[in-house]
Amino acid sequence: MIKRAGVFLVVLGLFANGLIFGADKSDARNDALIMVRGLNSALTAEKMLAIQGLSQINNPSVIDEFKVVDKFKEFVASDKQNFVIRRAALTGLVELDANGIQIPDLLDIINSLLQSDGVPFQLRIISLQMLTEVVRSHPPVANRANPTTDRALLILKNLWKGRRDLPTSLRVGILQALGGFGNEKSARTMLMDALKDPSQEVVEAALTGLKAALQVTESMDARMAEDLQARFLTAVKNKNMTIAVLSLDCLQIVSANINRMSIDSGRPKAGWLPSKPTVSAVEGMLRNGTDPEVVSAVKFLMGMTSRDPKVAMPLLEVATPSASRPLSYETINIVNSALIDVLLGISDSKTGAKKYKDEANRIIKHMIDLLKPDMADKVPAELRKTMILGLSCIPVDFDRVIPVQSLIALLGMEAKQDNPSRQMIRDIEVALTSLTGVAPFQIVVVKAKEEKKDAGPTLSGVEVEKITMPDVDRWIKWFDANKAKLVAGKVPYK
Repeated sequence: MIKRAGVFLVVLGLFANGLIFGADKSDARNDALIMVRGLNSALTAEKMLAIQGLSQINNPSVIDEFKVVDKFKEFVASDKQNFVIRRAALTGLVELDANGIQIPDLLDIINSLLQSDGVPFQLRIISLQMLTEVVRSHPPVANRANPTTDRALLILKNLWKGRRDLPTSLRVGILQALGGFGNEKSARTMLMDALKDPSQEVVEAALTGLKAALQVTESMDARMAEDLQARFLTAVKNKNMTIAVLSLDCLQIVSANINRMSIDSGRPKAGWLPSKPTVSAVEGMLRNGTDPEVVSAVKFLMGMTSRDPKVAMPLLEVATPSASRPLSYETINIVNSALIDVLLGISDSKTGAKKYKDEANRIIKHMIDLLKPDMADKVPAELRKTMILGLSCIPVDFDRVIPVQSLIALLGMEAKQDNPSRQMIRDIEVALTSLTGVAPFQIVVVKAKEEKKDAGPTLSGVEVEKITMPDVDRWIKWFDANKAKLVAGKVPYK
């Protein structure tokens, strides 16, 4: 028995690595035969391995010869099999379908499982996931009806009609599956209707599904925007921030679509604007919220305000790492990325440099402060890269003396590292060139190559390599000679 199990596992490993498909046809058939025999094992784990191995075969003749599809169907339909085997067999059918094996009644099998009260709930839930996988394996063709998508959506609609008789877990699963049908208006309507459900879990699933649906469509439903705004404000009032974040994420996508299309159509006034209470609530999330709340607030504000300098101040309040405000560096980096867009918005505006001079200077100072040497251990590399990018965006209407001086100092600090980051050096040099118009000053350094421990003796003695490094001294000399041309309104390259 141990020997047979060992052979069985080896063969399964070959299946998993795709090796047996290139083997001799007779060998492939013999390997498949071992898998088929494994279906009769008394051990659930061994039977599952056989199902998984057979699921990876993409040779229709082998599948037909051993009646693999029929055996899988028998497992799925048999209440004598435990739900683990039935689940594995259903997954196997879906994988065979994805591999091009014809299983014309696959959706009927899934629908039968979903509609039956006697089927274990674990199997019904996995059936919903498999329904989504089948649709994914049969993408629509342009200008053609897709019977797979249509049938799958009909199954979900019928299930949703009888949702009162379904456990919460299945209602959640239906809504998650509906998120994969974003291009269907009826799917979005069902997801919006589900927001009236008294269950918090169901409402979360509906918003999650709606968010997924909206990401693959260009819905411009103004009524949906108003409904989502109302739900967001109610959630904030009730301090239900999970619902608030999901509602705001959906609202951001819909409102962005409406505003983009209104601009493209030459009717910018036809866009959608949030209410003052909504903006106030979003800014409150930014100032006081957790990581998900801050990220959602930033994306909404930037999407709605189109780089409006007015959001600079609330962004700056949370843009610096602080022990009193324990936000992740990923969140802080998103906040600082938004500040770059605000700075670019000021730069692009004809009157921005004068009207929003204070906001721009505060953003620039903030970026310089995070790049100071004493902050090196507190600011991770990704955040420093964002600050460097931000400084490269400073328009000529603003003073660039201190930014250039700071970047040169940062370049010198990075170049002195035992293992300097070539990408970080490159980013700093690009920023300096953007502000000065000067191509990077560089020198070639000759260094001895480190000997490998297993390397044999060399005939030429010590090997050397040439490394291009920044010439920081030349940058310092250039700055001293040209800093007067970096004040506001002047440029050194004319």
